[in-house]
Amino acid sequence: MNKKISSTFLIIFLLINLSWGQNSPACAFYPLKIGDLWQYEVTLVLNNTNVDTTYYSFKEVLGDTLMPNGYIYKIVSEESLESNVPGDIIIRYIMVDSVSANVYEYSEDYENIKGKLIDSLECQIGDTFDDGQGMIYSCDNVFTDTVLNYVTECKSINLSMPDIQESHSLAKDIGVYYQNKIFLDGYGGNKNFNLIYANIDGEIYGEQPNAIYSDKKSPSIFSLGNNYPNPFNPVTTIPYTLRTSGTVKLTIFDTTGKIVRTMVNNYQRAGKHLIKFDGKMLSSGVYIIRLQFKNQRLTKKMILLR
Repeated sequence: MNKKISSTFLIIFLLINLSWGQNSPACAFYPLKIGDLWQYEVTLVLNNTNVDTTYYSFKEVLGDTLMPNGYIYKIVSEESLESNVPGDIIIRYIMVDSVSANVYEYSEDYENIKGKLIDSLECQIGDTFDDGQGMIYSCDNVFTDTVLNYVTECKSINLSMPDIQESHSLAKDIGVYYQNKIFLDGYGGNKNFNLIYANIDGEIYGEQPNAIYSDKKSPSIFSLGNNYPNPFNPVTTIPYTLRTSGTVKLTIFDTTGKIVRTMVNNYQRAGKHLIKFDGKMLSSGVYIIRLQFKNQRLTKKMILLR
C-alpha cells in the first residue's frame, strides 16, 4: 500500500515539474532565431515640416550574446520606432522567456534582472502589463486575421499615456507585423511600420519589393548603429548601412582625438555591413567611432571595459 502511495506521489511530482519546465506555445508570437528577417514599409509624417515619406526598412536577428546579468539575448538590428529620423538603425538585445512567454530587452536601468518587459505574449483581451518603469501596456484585441496570405491568430497591444501613444500587432509564427507611434512633442506626426516580407526560420511570407524606395522623397539611410556588445572586452561588432555604393571610411579615435585605428577605407557596395573591432592592445576607456561617406559623417561612442 505504502509503495503504491509513494509511486503515486512520485508521478504527480514529476508531472508538476514537467509542466513547470514546458515552453509556452505563446512564444510563437515572437519568433527570434538567428537569421530571421522582416521587411517593413515605413511611413513617416512630421507635422509642420516637409517630411512625408515612405520607404523600406529591415529587422534582422544577427546573432546572440551573453550579457552581464547572465542571460543570453538575441542581437537584433532594426529601425528605431522612437526616432523621427528616417533610417535610424539601432541594435537591441532581446530575450524571450520560453516558460512565461515574456519578452525582455536588456537594460541595466530596470529592477527586473532580465531587463525591460516589452511584450507579454500570453496576454488576453483586457490584460495589462508594466514594462518595469511605469509604462502600462494593454492587450486590446485577440483575433484571427490574414497576414501576408497566412491565416493566423493575432494580438493588438497598446500603450496610451498623456505624452506617449504607441501600438503594435503580433501574428503567430510571424511576429510584429504592424507598429505605430504618434509623436506628441516636437513637430508632431506619426510613424507606421507595415510588414511586407518575412523569412522566419526559412519559411517565406510575402514578397520582397524590387525597389528600395517609393516614388516619394527618399530618406537617407546612411547610418551607424550601436556596437555590440557595449561595453566590450576586447572584441565588439560595429554595424553600419550605406544607401548607395561608394568609398567609405570608418575610423576609431580616443577621447584626445588621436586616431587609434582605421578600420575601413575603400569602396563598398550599398547595404548593411558589419565589422569587428579588437581592442586587446588598448587600455580601458571611451573610444569614438566615426563613419564617413562622401560629405556625411556619423559618430558613436563605445566603451572598452577590462
